[in-house]
Amino acid sequence: MDVAMFAQALPLSVSLIGLAGLIRAGEDWAIRKEYGADGVMSGDIVLLQQPGRPGSVWTALRPLLRSDRVLSFCVVGRLASGAALTVTPWGADHLVGPLLFFNLALLMFSLLRCGYGADGADQMLIIVCTGALLAQSGIPAVRSAGLWFVTGQLVLSFVVAGMAKLSGEEWRSGKAICGILSTERYGMPALAGVLTRHGSLSRLLGWGVIVFEASFFMVLFGVEPLTLAYLGAGLAFHAGVAATMGLNNFLLSFAPAYPMAAICLVS
Repeated sequence: MDVAMFAQALPLSVSLIGLAGLIRAGEDWAIRKEYGADGVMSGDIVLLQQPGRPGSVWTALRPLLRSDRVLSFCVVGRLASGAALTVTPWGADHLVGPLLFFNLALLMFSLLRCGYGADGADQMLIIVCTGALLAQSGIPAVRSAGLWFVTGQLVLSFVVAGMAKLSGEEWRSGKAICGILSTERYGMPALAGVLTRHGSLSRLLGWGVIVFEASFFMVLFGVEPLTLAYLGAGLAFHAGVAATMGLNNFLLSFAPAYPMAAICLVS
């Protein structure tokens, strides 16, 4: 492992984790009324998902999950820790570990409290935060475990997604891309129209996504130019998804994984 690269890449990942958490918490703050007693995501509605059993952890957490004050503290805490994490790696690195732990605890509570409104981006943010926290350890084995945990998740996320698309006729035919881009919320109707009129281009894009995702495991082969190409293409892929589908959280949550993966995979 290149010590110099580690010193530069890990702080970058931590800053990106902070930025992602800050923006995600800001979104929750903007819709905080929806989490209130009269909102569609109130604590009482969340608790309907898990009635709980006497003595269970869920039952013990019920008062916290119902409390508006606890939720407000959680959101404000995520805003503060996210903002702090964007800058502390570059001047106060001794605070990174405690801030990551605090941020991780609040992220996990938020996923539990607002789980039905969460998605894979929230889960990935927890994963990269956990990996970065472990990577702060002075114990080489623990540090490596944290980095490889994130790297493994990044590789699996691509390969599993690619294999799932390969099994779907809609993706193999190119119809899936047209369908996604045709939606009002997640699409670009103008681009969808172009792809609909040019079916061969749509199929080419569909198969391009499938092959790229399913073959992402090739970063593990130890061929540095190939690994860098895949990592760069992966980051560009997330940026493209954010631009075309508006899924900005996926770009923000996955971006911190790439510097950590580079530490593991690039000599």
